[in-house]
Amino acid sequence: MSHARQQIREAVVAAVTGLTTTGSNVYESRIFNLDPANTPALNVVTTSEEVDEEMSSRSSSGFLLVRELGVEISAFVMASSDSDDLVDTVCAEVEAAIAGNAALQALVQEITLRSTEIELLAEGERPIAKAAITFEAIYTTLENDAEVIV
Repeated sequence: MSHARQQIREAVVAAVTGLTTTGSNVYESRIFNLDPANTPALNVVTTSEEVDEEMSSRSSSGFLLVRELGVEISAFVMASSDSDDLVDTVCAEVEAAIAGNAALQALVQEITLRSTEIELLAEGERPIAKAAITFEAIYTTLENDAEVIV
């Protein structure tokens, strides 16, 4: 089995794979080469995690840790006259996919959209519009077993 964080990240990848605009151009990596031919595309990473000490508690199974996980889904589209509209379309598809995915919902107590930051990246051959869509997933594990979500 894998860390609960990995299980959630993989469930997010599954939830956003096959969307109308990005299709199968979905990656799960902090470092990847973005090929303009494979855009629009999504990249999923977990960014941070904190334990909510006030919500964590002792149970008959042991000490329960309530975790708050940052999940960032970055959307990449080639910059053009309609890239703002395309970015917004991808964001809408991602938000709907996350909210409506039963497998992901089964892993977390809740997953909430926290922010979206849109920017233009001009470092490559062609400018790329990027939207960083950040969600917060709340889930619980035992203190001595980070692989089992309770």
